[in-house]
Amino acid sequence: MPSEALRAVRGNVRGLLAFDADLVHTLDAADPELQRAYSNPLPLPPPRPGRSPRTGSG
Repeated sequence: MPSEALRAVRGNVRGLLAFDADLVHTLDAADPELQRAYSNPLPLPPPRPGRSPRTGSG
């Protein structure tokens, strides 16, 4: 059963539950600092010149 905090999350929680329920429940049980760290990953580097950002080919 999802916690109140998990039910209050905006976004596609149900889609993520269908994809990886164990991950959702692990993050739900984690402390807020870990949850914030996971939800704010490092930014991706910009695409290299001459390459399509979607496929990686030019």
